Amino acid sequence: MSSDQAKMVRDCRGMPEFVYNPRRGESSQEVLDLKGNPSIDRDWWRNKYATTGEEYSFGVGHWALTEGRFRKHLKSIKEDEAAQQILIDDMLAFITQDDVIYRRVFDPKHRSFVPNFGCYIKVETGGKFKYYSVTRQMVLFAIERRKSWRMLQSKAGIVNKDYLAQRAFLAKLDKGEIPLADAKAKVRELMAAELAAIVK
Repeated sequence: MSSDQAKMVRDCRGMPEFVYNPRRGESSQEVLDLKGNPSIDRDWWRNKYATTGEEYSFGVGHWALTEGRFRKHLKSIKEDEAAQQILIDDMLAFITQDDVIYRRVFDPKHRSFVPNFGCYIKVETGGKFKYYSVTRQMVLFAIERRKSWRMLQSKAGIVNKDYLAQRAFLAKLDKGEIPLADAKAKVRELMAAELAAIVK
């Protein structure tokens, strides 16, 4: 069980795997290797649900569900309750680590505002979907782990497509080119468009 948990915490970016080999060269890009991690050029592991084939991001919230110490940060909810909340993947597009540092995540008027138990994750168990609402702390934990992973990627010379897409998305949002209400309603579509532009 411990080996399964170790693999899961690696895959969710909780504790990414890396190899540092100083014999490979004299730059951090040469000596640092992240190949043990899935979806190496993305923020999160891009996994698929077994029953539908739908792609989703496997993040720290999914791993936290398997760890008793996080039980106060996850609450089982019904599908109709989840429809009234925001998927954690969508919420993360609006937040940077600076928003956390400068406490903008507590400002209801700011794009990065994170309501407590206002975001959810969707998991598949035994062929059925379950929904869990998460605390604000869980969302901020994901932001911190994402930044740590992005820093590690940059040291290894890996370009993170999601980071570039998020920067472009937030630049337009903060300049007022996209109204916040529209961005909230179409975040997946807008982020997918930015990602597609980067891939080209």
